[in-house]
Amino acid sequence: MMAGSSRRGWQLLALIVSAQQWFKDAETIVDFALDEAGGIDQLELLRLKAVLQITQQQPKQAIETYRILLAVIEGKKEHWLQAKTFRHEALTEQKLEMEAWQDLATIYADHSSFLDAKACVDKAQMIEFFSPRSWHITAPCINKSPICNYLAVTMTGLLFEAQSLHKEAFVSFSVSLSIEPDYIPSIISTAKLLLKLGMQSLPIARSFLMNALRLEPTNHDAWFNLGLVSKMEGSIQQAADCFQAACELKLSAPVQKFE
Repeated sequence: MMAGSSRRGWQLLALIVSAQQWFKDAETIVDFALDEAGGIDQLELLRLKAVLQITQQQPKQAIETYRILLAVIEGKKEHWLQAKTFRHEALTEQKLEMEAWQDLATIYADHSSFLDAKACVDKAQMIEFFSPRSWHITAPCINKSPICNYLAVTMTGLLFEAQSLHKEAFVSFSVSLSIEPDYIPSIISTAKLLLKLGMQSLPIARSFLMNALRLEPTNHDAWFNLGLVSKMEGSIQQAADCFQAACELKLSAPVQKFE
């Protein structure tokens, strides 16, 4: 069975290769590592494999990989409940399960399968209700009309945005940031929504994006949207510099952070 340090070596190699945009080669490396992996190593490699498949525009294959990952976790749950001495491993598996459901929610949201996305977010929130990522994808939207005020429907923040429900999306991202003020995806998503409100919101959007770059200077999404702000403000050269930085950073970014 592969030792943890060996798995981390293969994982790092796959991420380095992915940063060169050689995604199929990176997936081949992960497949090779999976042949000898077990336990937590197997689960983390399966998630990396699914992320690589998403990057290659292979959602069906990624969904199948997540199905395998979740099935393996489900098969181990009873064992972890009984083996109290392995609590750390159990918590790690639980975190991977939540991340898998969140990843699946993003896949379904990107393909406008809103009900499937909602179901996946619900699964993730059953594991950890106050995960900032889940609230980045999710916020309570209550219909307060006299007829339907008894309904409380949980929708995803990204789904709200996809359906041009900007007010509801703002609520979602605000909840995420109230849980973790430095959660970069919600900071950037809030700035994107502010851009849609027009010129009067540009200084606030710029402030959000500058904060995101303070936290993660190599975030290509933040650089790209800062370029949009500069372009809308008429600073063409500054916008071009931001777009160039975004392009260069995106072309050298691995599909997943190495931890």
